[in-house]
Amino acid sequence: MNILGIETSCDEAGLAFMRDGRLVAQALSSHADVCAQHGGVLPEVVAREHMRVLPHLAQKMFMDNSLKWSDVDAVAVTSGPGLISSLLIGCGFARGLSRSLRCPLVGINHLRAHVLVARMENDVRYPFIALLISGGHTALYRVNAPDQFDVLGQTYDDALGEAFDKVARLLGIPYPGGARLEALAREGKELLPFPKPLLNRDSLDFSFSGLKASIARYVEQHTLTDELRENIAYSFQESVAEVVAKKVYKAFEQNSDAHSVVLTGGVAANTRLRQAVRERLPENVPLCCPSPKFCTDNGVMIAWAAHELYRCTSLQRDFDVVAHPNMPL
Repeated sequence: MNILGIETSCDEAGLAFMRDGRLVAQALSSHADVCAQHGGVLPEVVAREHMRVLPHLAQKMFMDNSLKWSDVDAVAVTSGPGLISSLLIGCGFARGLSRSLRCPLVGINHLRAHVLVARMENDVRYPFIALLISGGHTALYRVNAPDQFDVLGQTYDDALGEAFDKVARLLGIPYPGGARLEALAREGKELLPFPKPLLNRDSLDFSFSGLKASIARYVEQHTLTDELRENIAYSFQESVAEVVAKKVYKAFEQNSDAHSVVLTGGVAANTRLRQAVRERLPENVPLCCPSPKFCTDNGVMIAWAAHELYRCTSLQRDFDVVAHPNMPL
């Protein structure tokens, strides 16, 4: 089965061509520079960028890898959740391709794809525990099969990626701020007394708005020197690392038949969070993370998710996939 994957849930346009689960070609266009000019993601601007780059990106990927459009057996596209304007562009592009190529069109849940892509590079057996931490989503799952996810916990308010970006903005770090905040945190030496939300609750849910508000008040009350900015970044990252690590451990403890733990999503590229989770888990429990390039949004995870669903015979084929910005898992 040759699958063309298309991802446009937010500010990145991604494509991938996969043959029987083997990655043959991929292409990615990030609109981060355009978003940085506006201080964040503007849906209308991002949608226009998707519309502009997708045809050229696809054509170049096929030409550079000597692929033929007739090679495509199915087109898989992110149908949700995500920004409605971005999803509409991706779904419209995918519908046009599937009809012109007369091949099935497959709608893929963006969250499911983030989790399943960890199995592309790692020996991850079902069931497993997955923590998805990205710019728009923070949730813990028990994954029993490609199409069987149980939600164990999720955020009450901000996603962890949003919290990173908002704290970065408070410290004067331009968008996107997550990676730069992590670099700044490495220089910090003093732990400041910031809260660790829901740390000692039995619940596996998360909350980051209180931590963000606490840091905002602290910034208002102090003069920001370089040293203080480093300590604030360090303290924020340590607070969320402890919360995340404890919740993941608790989830694994409550699901003792799980074979491993997966950490995925854009924020999963954060080395301190990976380290904290690894330190909390028993040594014999594998911690599996996608390569950093597959943690952020990309077409590879969409093609892989379609491949996984195809193998378990639950691939839903349609010629009229529509965008669902609030699609449930």
